[in-house]
Amino acid sequence: MVNNAFNSFILKQYNPIVFNLHSLFFCLCSFVFCLLSLLSNPKHLQSNNMNLTFIRHTSVAIEPGICYGQSDVEVSATFKAEAQQVRSKLLQRPFDAVYCSPLSRCLKLASFCGYTEPVIDDRLMELNFGAWEMKAWSDIQDPQLQLWFDNWVEAIPTGGESFASLIVRVQEFLEDLITLPFHDVIIFTHAGVIRAAGILAGVFATSEAFDYQVGYGDAFKITI
Repeated sequence: MVNNAFNSFILKQYNPIVFNLHSLFFCLCSFVFCLLSLLSNPKHLQSNNMNLTFIRHTSVAIEPGICYGQSDVEVSATFKAEAQQVRSKLLQRPFDAVYCSPLSRCLKLASFCGYTEPVIDDRLMELNFGAWEMKAWSDIQDPQLQLWFDNWVEAIPTGGESFASLIVRVQEFLEDLITLPFHDVIIFTHAGVIRAAGILAGVFATSEAFDYQVGYGDAFKITI
């Protein structure tokens, strides 16, 4: 009887302590799990307070309605006037590093703006449309085209790459970039890359990416 009473007293006195210890242990396990998830998930970019300015190339010398993607098309006859507007926005803006797509429409704009030796990175190229490149959208007789229209994130243009794949290579570029000791970086690139960067930075959802309008010569700024 005494033992039962003593045991009851002990349980009443120490159950709260045991409960608190269990709660503390649960919290610690949850924290460790969340930390490991963040480290293992590549979509979470490590914050480095790096300011990135993405610049889309100027207009190109092809007819509207042509799919050109990674084709190395010429800039339009209005290049100088368009490029001057871009350059005027960048005056008084010092950058630690300059990156550029290898396509000539981006390289020409970078050079006009005073950056004649940018770091060229293939991961900054536009989406590869494969067999559809340099064809009018209305002339493409490919069943895959409708599949791409229905699911432009995952579907793959014939002989090309999906938008999901583009996001992955842009993510890899950004993950490499944030390991470097830069604070302000300018990147001359394409609309697809800019939309991918916006998704990765949490500016908009993947489903909203193509609702975000990226005009020729536009600047898009994020901090990572």
